[in-house]
This record gives sequence, C-alpha cells and structure tokens, in this order.
Amino acid sequence: MDLSNNMLQGEIPPAFVELKNLTLLNLFRNKLHGAIPEFIGEMPQLEVLQLWENNFTENIPQALSELTQSVQKLLLDGNQFTGSIPSYIGKLQQLSKMDFSHNKLSGPITPEISQCKLLTFVDLSRNQLSGEIPNEITAIRILN
Repeated sequence: MDLSNNMLQGEIPPAFVELKNLTLLNLFRNKLHGAIPEFIGEMPQLEVLQLWENNFTENIPQALSELTQSVQKLLLDGNQFTGSIPSYIGKLQQLSKMDFSHNKLSGPITPEISQCKLLTFVDLSRNQLSGEIPNEITAIRILN
C-alpha cells in the first residue's frame, strides 16, 4: 500500500490491523503523528515500512520486534522519535536497510545492530546519540 506524498493527517488507523498480507506500507511525506501503533507487529508479511518525514513521536515500538522474519527495510527518518535505538533490532534477520536519521534518539548505539547479517545500509545521523561506537558495527557495509 502506497499512500506517500500526500497531506494525510492523524494517526495510522486501527483498521490497518486487518491488512495481514500487506508486504509494503509507504506512508512517507505526510502529516501523520502519534506513535507507531502496536498492531504493526501483527503484520507478519510486512517487508517494507517507510514512515519517513512525518511527525511520529515517542519510542520506536517493541511491536516491530515481531517482524523478525519479514521486514527488510525500516525507514523511520525525519520524525520526532525519542528514546534509544532498541536492542531487538538485532533480531530482525531480514533487515537490509535501516534509516533512523533526523530524529531525537539518544543514548548509545546498540551493538545488536551487527546481528543483522543482511544489513547493508544504516543511517543514524542527526540524532542525539552518545557513548562509544561499538566495534561490532564494523561488519555493516555502508554506515552513515
């Protein structure tokens, strides 16, 4: 489903939970806000989640950890996410591209990112990350 580049407002509707076979959810460049709903984790076929350039807030939800066998691209850049980079990222075995740039994420870079063996692109720029850069992330082919 591609609803990108519109002027859509509000939160992601609860009715989306019925889209069990959805493989692509593009909602980028809208005016959506609130948190990513927990039901996103109930979309077992979801391969691509593009929510960049909206006004999503709060932490990146634990529900995304349910997408361990499906999600390949997780693009959440250009929002207002807070909190830390979740350690469950390392469990997303199909993840190849991750962009969390231009948010308000803080704390250390989680070394679990290196457990994503297919990951070739990571962008964590323009956040408020701190601490040491974990040695484990040197296995990633492209890091921004």
